[in-house]
Amino acid sequence: MAPTLTELEREEVAREVRHWVRIARACNNRCAFCLDSDVQDGTMVPRAQVEAEIERGLEQGATRLILSGGEASIHPDFLALVRHGKRRGYRHVQTITNGRMFAYRRFLAGALEAGLDEVTFSLHGHTAALHDELTGVEGSFDQTVAGIRNAVASRRLIVSGDVVINRRNVAHLRDVLETFFALGVREYDLLMVVPFGRASPDERGADLLLTPEEAREPLGQALAWADRPDLHVWTNRLDPRLLEGHERWIQDPHKLHDEVRGRRELMADLVDGRPMRCAGDRCSHCFIRPLCEAMRRAVATVRRGVPGVLRVDVLD
Repeated sequence: MAPTLTELEREEVAREVRHWVRIARACNNRCAFCLDSDVQDGTMVPRAQVEAEIERGLEQGATRLILSGGEASIHPDFLALVRHGKRRGYRHVQTITNGRMFAYRRFLAGALEAGLDEVTFSLHGHTAALHDELTGVEGSFDQTVAGIRNAVASRRLIVSGDVVINRRNVAHLRDVLETFFALGVREYDLLMVVPFGRASPDERGADLLLTPEEAREPLGQALAWADRPDLHVWTNRLDPRLLEGHERWIQDPHKLHDEVRGRRELMADLVDGRPMRCAGDRCSHCFIRPLCEAMRRAVATVRRGVPGVLRVDVLD
């Protein structure tokens, strides 16, 4: 039984300098909640461009390289890019994947030989019917499960799993974690659906977006089950109020910074005093709404003029 991470160890992991590199603007799934659907045009980022971005991460002090997409594993140069990252000096190379390519043992063997250290598999349902409904591809559940089994059986990879929590699967969240557990996975990342891409309210996302009230009970049941010494849980985009009693799992500020940085173009509008392009119905479902509101107040204060020196007198 693996011991749980201490609070200090969790903080050290969260503070590790990561460099995310998108290598594919295509995916072999069509997830109902995909937040990147508006930038997927079916193309692959040229290898030379990816390698240049890998170098940029090293210059910025990153020690962990994360290859993502779309679906990174379908890039024809995926194995070569993993190898390049390791040879250039990244301590840890990871990929986020729907896992279907890892169902092929030859592909897995190539990834191990190239130096891949960690694979995070996305599983969104505990049954083929639910998972395939959410991914939009019949048979994707069976391939993902096969990929997880292969990776765990290799005993050479860190294997973790992520789940996008949405209205269709929230009632089965504990079941999904138990499915991961049965497959040998002991580290889970729980991500709340966000109102972007296909899950935008103005798209077809109305039946995916959750209110805190809808999420509270099933999330609490899943976290109560996962509260054991041999499991590690990370959360992303969850309202901290949903984690009462499990406060140690509130998203680390360093990871939240990565989330915000990924939306820097939208935040630039706010800082420059322009209306944010994403503003509207989705705000009530957005996990960074409090940040936007705080920044809006700060920008307004700065524009009114802020004194160079602030004196505070404290009287007994």
